[in-house]
Amino acid sequence: MKMMLLTVLLLLLLCNPALRAESAAEQKTERLARNVTIYRDSYGVPHIYGRTDAAVVFGLMYAQAEDNFWQLEDDIVRALG
Repeated sequence: MKMMLLTVLLLLLLCNPALRAESAAEQKTERLARNVTIYRDSYGVPHIYGRTDAAVVFGLMYAQAEDNFWQLEDDIVRALG
């Protein structure tokens, strides 16, 4: 009986649409990450190449987070109040 209940609970969790939406978002992020190349020159300036505009914007934000994550955190805290 316990095994059957556990199996039903597990199936309900796996069929949850919220969990599937998360995995779809993760798959989209991985697809964008695979389609972008960030090259830094000798001065550290990022040059971003991608197949689509969305991939380039993803790469730009990734480079921004690498360089100025503290500033992004401050902006979020300031925006939240």
